[in-house]
Amino acid sequence: MEYLEFLKSKIEIAKDSGFQISRSELNPDYFRDGVGYLQAAEEEIEAPTLFDFMPELLGET
Repeated sequence: MEYLEFLKSKIEIAKDSGFQISRSELNPDYFRDGVGYLQAAEEEIEAPTLFDFMPELLGET
């Protein structure tokens, strides 16, 4: 199956399932960029903060 055919089938499945399609998902480069942004946000959330090392500031002793 060629990429364009594959893409069309995925769009139809998504529409039928009630999902909305974003243009960024249709271009592989934009998709890759989006994944990178999500990974960076995830790493930022998982990064420890000063409060993680000083529980007494939060009243957790």
